[in-house]
Amino acid sequence: MRIVRYVLFALVTLVTSNCKNTIDESNNRAISELGIYTYKNENLKIIAYEDKHALKYIMLDSTYNVLLRDNFKISLFHNWGLYLDENKNLWVLSSDIGHSCWIYNDSTNTYTNQVLYGKIDEYSLPKGLLNAFGRLIRIGN
Repeated sequence: MRIVRYVLFALVTLVTSNCKNTIDESNNRAISELGIYTYKNENLKIIAYEDKHALKYIMLDSTYNVLLRDNFKISLFHNWGLYLDENKNLWVLSSDIGHSCWIYNDSTNTYTNQVLYGKIDEYSLPKGLLNAFGRLIRIGN
C-alpha cells in the first residue's frame, strides 16, 4: 500500500509540474483547462492533464486514493469539459467522443461510468453544468 501511495505522490508531482495552475474550485465546479482542482467540501482532488494530445484525468480522495481515472481518449483539439456536481458525480463532456457521467455510490464510495447517448433532457442535468458547458450539449426530446 505504501508503494501505491508513493507512486501516486510521484504522479501528482509530475502532473503538477506540467499543469499551468492549481485552483481551489470549491464554488465553481466546472473544469475547462488543464490543472489541479481541489474541492475542499468533498475532500476531493481532480487532476486534468495532457498525454499525447489527449485529456487525461484522475480523481483522488484526501489520502491520495484513486477514486476514478479516465477511460476514454478525449482529444484536446476538440471542446471538452469536466463538471463535479453536488452529489460527487463527475460529468465528462466531449465534442469528440460524446458525453458520460461517473455516478458516485455513497454506500460503497465507488464510481460507475454511464455513457450518455443522443440528446439529453436538460432537467436531468445540474444547473451549473448547463451554465458552464451548455454549448457542448445537445438538448431535446
